[in-house]
Amino acid sequence: MAIYHCHVKVISRSSGRSSTGAAAYRAAESIEDKWTGIVHDYTRKKGVSYSQILAPTHAPNWAYDRAQLWNEVEHIEKRKDAQLCREVEVALPRELNEKQMRQLIRDYAQAQFVDRGMIADISIHHAKDENPHAHILLTTRDVTPEGFGKKNRDWNQKDLLESWREAWEQHANRALERAGHDERIDHRSLAAQGSDRLATIHLGPQATEIERKGQRTQLGDYNREIRKYNDNLLNLAETQVEIRSLQDEKRQRDAYEKQFQIPEKWQDRETLIIKNYEKLDHLRRQRASLVNTVKRLEKVENEPLKTREHFVKNDEDLKFYKEGFDNYLEKLRSTHHEIERQKSGSFWSRMKFALAEKGYDVGQSRDLIKQREFYRKQKDEFKTNGLKRFHALNNELSEVKRIDDLIANELHRQTQAHVDRLSHQKKIDDITAHYMRLAEHTDKVVTLENKEAERYNNDLKTQLKSLANEINELEKTTREPVFTLPRKSNTEALSALEAARHLDDFKWYEKNVFYPKYNEKLNEWKAFEKANPERAEKIKNGSMKTKFKLYEDLKIGQQNYLLRLKSEAKSPRNQQAIQEIQDRYVREGSLSPSQQRLQQLKSEYNQIAEQRLRGGWHDLSESQAKMRRGYAPKDAANTHIENNTTFAKVLEKERKQEQTNIRKTEHEPNHNRSRSRRSRSR
Repeated sequence: MAIYHCHVKVISRSSGRSSTGAAAYRAAESIEDKWTGIVHDYTRKKGVSYSQILAPTHAPNWAYDRAQLWNEVEHIEKRKDAQLCREVEVALPRELNEKQMRQLIRDYAQAQFVDRGMIADISIHHAKDENPHAHILLTTRDVTPEGFGKKNRDWNQKDLLESWREAWEQHANRALERAGHDERIDHRSLAAQGSDRLATIHLGPQATEIERKGQRTQLGDYNREIRKYNDNLLNLAETQVEIRSLQDEKRQRDAYEKQFQIPEKWQDRETLIIKNYEKLDHLRRQRASLVNTVKRLEKVENEPLKTREHFVKNDEDLKFYKEGFDNYLEKLRSTHHEIERQKSGSFWSRMKFALAEKGYDVGQSRDLIKQREFYRKQKDEFKTNGLKRFHALNNELSEVKRIDDLIANELHRQTQAHVDRLSHQKKIDDITAHYMRLAEHTDKVVTLENKEAERYNNDLKTQLKSLANEINELEKTTREPVFTLPRKSNTEALSALEAARHLDDFKWYEKNVFYPKYNEKLNEWKAFEKANPERAEKIKNGSMKTKFKLYEDLKIGQQNYLLRLKSEAKSPRNQQAIQEIQDRYVREGSLSPSQQRLQQLKSEYNQIAEQRLRGGWHDLSESQAKMRRGYAPKDAANTHIENNTTFAKVLEKERKQEQTNIRKTEHEPNHNRSRSRRSRSR
């Protein structure tokens, strides 16, 4: 795998080294040091795969000659402890091939050193049994067209060294990315990276040579233990990453499956159905949009690839020259026909054109001859320019490259359309699978909710009918007296007269004496009062001069009713019963137990009757058809929601339907009897 290694050091005379010897060793060449006479011959060294010198544009020509370059360095440096050159050693990523390695080291040296004014001598060492690495020898003085100048102390700054190390990370990672590799390097130390891995130690040339011969060294054993430990850490980290990935995948899968659970509460089921209809409608529209996009991309993908002939034929300049040529050719033909037509006339006409062709000015004939020559010249000019343009399109490098770029762009467009189509098709497949799963789940919830809602609605209807029957029975048995004595408030205790109304003897009187005698008259008076309110009011006030017998009878009945009530209230035998009624009234309030029960039943009935019906959910096709017509998902999914159907409305509708059926049934027997009579008569 790719590792980070970037080591910078200075080669100086004080350590007994020379720049000529360093350059000869790294390039595997033979260089003679002209000042000492020593020949540094490393031509037998193996593993040097590439070497090159990069120099600024203003450097002299001898800068590209390795022997002359480093002899000039030895000559310009006079001190015995002089710093001759700087060396940068970097490890090349093993994932790159030889060509990519060369391009990487050239780009790095050019951007970081040569552009700053240094001369860089590059050598790549790539033996089979060692990691590939590169040596870059750098000059330490400014370079002028005449040669070396002064020492550049700015190149010794520590910040610049750090920038070189970071720049190597960036260049190497870009090269790995361009080559399609996922590996990356980091110039920071392991501690700075927050890594638990341990760093290996540098073996050095002697230990490396021993290890190459197959012998083990203490440093090599230490590094092997470190690598083994780091490999275990890496395996552990990879296992942890895999575990986290599996956990994330499980969480996503569980979250996806959770939306297909059926809630227990019916309110949650109704909410889920509406949400699912909204999701399904959104998925349907999204899929339709993707299908249209796929069709468009498929059309682009299946287009015939435009060739060079197509671009040459449709070149704007070439089309312009062709249109000009055709235009002037047509004009030339028309003018030629006109000249020939006039020549076919009299002898004098032929003479005029003959003189005009020789240059004589003979009026219109000369103009036609000039016009023909002009058209011929323009035609030939357009033809010549068109041929030149055609030749340029097929032979000039710039035009050939431009057309090649157009062909490449067209190929890239179709390739991208193919890739996008596959991507969109995968999205369509995923949406379709999700849509089918969601539709199946929605159908299950709708079926379950409709079944349970039907049971729920029937139970409430039965309960309402039972309540209605009980209310009717109580209303029949619980009658208010016709003439109620006025009271100050309901919080006061019952008077003797009010309590006497609840005596058994007086109730017997109301039921068996008073109501049978006056009930029909009372109903008749109420009907009259409703039909003639003004006249009834005058009768009550006594402003009518004539007496109304019905009202007089009711007044007599009221007087008798009050007299009987007073006699019952004053009777000594009823005093204890009246006292018990008054005490019970205090305990129970202004209403009797039956009236309280009646009010309770009516309240319960109204509370249930105003509830909306459950269920009535449509199937998917009907709901989506409604949504396409503009219905909201909520109104399109449920009939009861759309019509705001309550139990009161349903019961009223059923009651009317029942009455209609009864009326039909009542007419049918008469019709059948008449038919039977007719048959007997026949």
